[in-house]
Amino acid sequence: RIILQQQGMLPGQTNQQQKELQSLKQEMRQDEIEAEKAAYMAKMKPFENSLNEFLKMNPDSFSISKAIYLTESAWYDNPPTYQQFENAIKQRAALVKQILKQEGVNPNSNIAKNYGIQKLYKQDTKYINPKTKQTFIAPKVTYDFNDPYGDKNWSNMFLTKLLGTGKGQCHSMPLLYLAIAEQLGAKAYLSLSPEHSFIQYFNENGYRYNFETTNGNLVNQTWLM
Repeated sequence: RIILQQQGMLPGQTNQQQKELQSLKQEMRQDEIEAEKAAYMAKMKPFENSLNEFLKMNPDSFSISKAIYLTESAWYDNPPTYQQFENAIKQRAALVKQILKQEGVNPNSNIAKNYGIQKLYKQDTKYINPKTKQTFIAPKVTYDFNDPYGDKNWSNMFLTKLLGTGKGQCHSMPLLYLAIAEQLGAKAYLSLSPEHSFIQYFNENGYRYNFETTNGNLVNQTWLM
């Protein structure tokens, strides 16, 4: 009976009642449309904020960490703050400095800085907190075989995810390398090949090195091909 009444099909129901019911349905649908529009605009806000920040950047001189954060934060409903994001990168940069100090390597050498970053991809590393003097083992950055192409969840491609889990793939792992290099003042470059990215850098004599972040090794051009 209730269903028939809602549909205006109850015997004896007048045309006026049917019109009122139809009008009510239209109002309800309009409310739904407005709610959907408001939800869409709310989701667009972080995207627009990031876009506006990008437009302020000098394309020839900008922070790679900030650019990555602006891109990824637009995806999340509740992204970490930039300070949290940057602090996670600074912690890894501090770890590299400790590695160079422990091994007695020149911390001002570009080759040395790149060597220190690569250590994070090759082995677990002991880290000593300079404030608390506590020691803990920092696990090496590893490849994540779970949804590596982001087919199930696009955020699995993000540096934000790698910073939280220590696992990434050939998109996020080179970006972490560059973000750490930026903190250290090291020179390194993102290099692209079909459906892949890796790191290149040069020594003082202009010799080019290729570093494959997904396996933590220096590789030659033939291997990359």
